[in-house]
Amino acid sequence: MFFPSSPPLLWALEFANPGLLAGLAAASIPIVIHLLNRRKFREMPWAAMQFLMAAIRKNQRRVRIEQWLLLAVRTLLILLIVAAMAKPFLESFGNVIAGQRTHRVLVLDGSLSMGYTTGDKSRFDLAKDVATRLVKDSRQGDAVSLIMMGEPPRVVIGDPSPNLTEVQKEIAELTMTHGSTDLQATFEAIDRVLDVSTIPQKEVIFLTDLQSTSWRRPPATGKDGLDRVLAKLEARRPRSVIIDLGKAGSENRAVTDLTIDTPVVTAGSTPLVRAVMRNFGPSKADGVLVRLIMDGRVSSEQSVDLPVGEDVPIIFNQPFTTPGDHIVEIAMDNDPLPLDDHRWLVVPVRESLSVLLVDGHFRSEPFQAETDYLAQALAPTEGSPGQPGMIRSEVVSESQLSRRDLPAFDVVALCNVAQFSQGEVAALEDYLKQGGGLII
Repeated sequence: MFFPSSPPLLWALEFANPGLLAGLAAASIPIVIHLLNRRKFREMPWAAMQFLMAAIRKNQRRVRIEQWLLLAVRTLLILLIVAAMAKPFLESFGNVIAGQRTHRVLVLDGSLSMGYTTGDKSRFDLAKDVATRLVKDSRQGDAVSLIMMGEPPRVVIGDPSPNLTEVQKEIAELTMTHGSTDLQATFEAIDRVLDVSTIPQKEVIFLTDLQSTSWRRPPATGKDGLDRVLAKLEARRPRSVIIDLGKAGSENRAVTDLTIDTPVVTAGSTPLVRAVMRNFGPSKADGVLVRLIMDGRVSSEQSVDLPVGEDVPIIFNQPFTTPGDHIVEIAMDNDPLPLDDHRWLVVPVRESLSVLLVDGHFRSEPFQAETDYLAQALAPTEGSPGQPGMIRSEVVSESQLSRRDLPAFDVVALCNVAQFSQGEVAALEDYLKQGGGLII
């Protein structure tokens, strides 16, 4: 998945926390204790002393070796503990030679999962902090490029910039994309940045949570393009580093879908609002509160249990009393990734639907014309007290079609119309281009 780093010929040992190396002085503690505890012998004649001295001379060498080995083990143990706390790592010696410039390409993952929050900081905030620290720790003469992983990726700083202060400002202004990532396009962007660089030492540092949605290889049909760009990057032989900011088994729930059961909503109707929840976490979530919020106010709420890895639908009956555009929001209890705990839908609500019925065999007698039964079916409750019609229809004869303002109607139905004039054809074409509906 990742392109390999170039194998350096020489390596140098460095430490991530060099200040802790002062603790190496603690290795002298066992030696000091040994010296303080050395016994001072006092000679005292004793009848059996000759036998005791013979036994001591026989075992003295073995005991002394054991004591020295024990002292060495104790001292080595302290040295290893201090060294481990200082976090040693191997660094290419070519990168630490004084005067060797490095072109460092920082690639920040801006996908949705980077919004996962621990404490008061998201993974993306941590990525920015680490990137800023890497820039601050760069040596004089080093240059930095900056790329945001996204769909598509964004090259923030392409040409290697030696102005590290400006690079830090660009990092501070980065914002998440709240989407997915295009892995192949990201590697292609890295390849373009490295291609224009004349600095021999090159590093590519990824700051990511390594979520599978961002790093999954494409299906078989798309592998060739990714393999080609990876081969090009391998030929450039940059040193590559991946800093994992993720955490396995992170709790996450999401609203994955929000729909309404009718394509057209009219004032006074009560359509069904359907939402789908999914639990992406490692354990079942019981009693999750889901709220339907209408125009900023909580309209209704339900409690739902979310098994791991299953889609759970939830349905609300939501009345719409007034025409206009209404904002419907489904929100659940926030988890550490709050960005996907909400979903919004703008619902345009009409007073009614206007339908123009063009009758090719118009008759004034009831139920003798081509459109009489259709008009009755479209508005069965029209005229009933307390039952406003969702659809308002108007019937005209074939000869009146050219005189009607077609954009004023949502749908035009042509019922048994035998022929059209050129003007009528042009008017109907314009009406369709403007988004009108036509039934023939």
